[in-house]
Amino acid sequence: MVPQTQTTMTQTMETQMVAQPRTFMTQQEQVRQVQVMETIQTQVPRTTMRPQTQTVQRQVPRQTMDIVNEEIVNQVPETIMEMQQQQVQRQVPETTMIQVPQQTMEAVQIQVPRMVPQETTVMVPQTTMVPQTQTTMVQTMETQTQMQPRTVMTTQEQTTMRTVTDVVETQVPRTVMREQRQTVQRQVPRTTYETIDEQFTTMVPEQYMETVAQQVPRMTEERYMIDVPQQTTEMVPIQVPRMIPQETTVMVPQQTTEMVATQVPRTVMQEVQTMVQPVQQVQQYVQPQVQTYAAPMTSYAAPTTSYAQPSYGVQSYGGASYGGASIVGGGYGGYGGGFY
Repeated sequence: MVPQTQTTMTQTMETQMVAQPRTFMTQQEQVRQVQVMETIQTQVPRTTMRPQTQTVQRQVPRQTMDIVNEEIVNQVPETIMEMQQQQVQRQVPETTMIQVPQQTMEAVQIQVPRMVPQETTVMVPQTTMVPQTQTTMVQTMETQTQMQPRTVMTTQEQTTMRTVTDVVETQVPRTVMREQRQTVQRQVPRTTYETIDEQFTTMVPEQYMETVAQQVPRMTEERYMIDVPQQTTEMVPIQVPRMIPQETTVMVPQQTTEMVATQVPRTVMQEVQTMVQPVQQVQQYVQPQVQTYAAPMTSYAAPTTSYAQPSYGVQSYGGASYGGASIVGGGYGGYGGGFY
């Protein structure tokens, strides 16, 4: 890091006087039209009913009673007896034949299961297969006679009461109307008309004018004061920003190049040879190739690292031993083997 001078602009605040508008309220007179009600006298017509008497001639009835003879006919009830046939119901016995269920016993044949022995020949496994007789129970059906109830219908005589209708003659009273005439005196009204003078009064409408007071609207002026906004300009101090230069010293990173020792991988190919001999059962594992990473030659010598894969021996049978070989220098022998 090396020091370096740097100039930057810093913002500061200073006070300045500027003109700004200001609003205040002033009183102002205003005139508006207001509706008021006033009373005035007006002439309005009014209709009244006036009685008026008139004389007219009218026909009036006059009723008198006259005596006259009048024959009237009355219907008088009279009762007579007459023969009339009517139907009456009577109960008579009646014999009918009906079917009555009757239960009897009869022999029927049914199938019942029965177990009978049956000989079968089965094959029993031995060193040699020989037949052997085996008795098993087999179910068969045989017929047996068994008594079971059976219902049959038989005819039986039964007596019931039946309703019949007979026609008989009886004496019944009957009322008939018979005329009967008689003469009676009766008063009948007789109406005559006479002409008379009669006075009657009628109501005649009469109209005249009268003075009444009524309310009518009228517009008048009304003055009142309102607040009106008024704008003026005044000087007020405000804070405004100002930029000033300022020098600062900062540490700036500087990049240089130098030599450093690093390790890089290198691949080396090596051959692996495996010897296989035939046996009854051979189990072999093939060793993979070994990679050796060598560091480049620098001012600092780095050790060479080798990774050796161990070799597994071959399984032996019957006392024979076969070992595996490793080209790296170290190995593990099989069962009964040693290091090679």
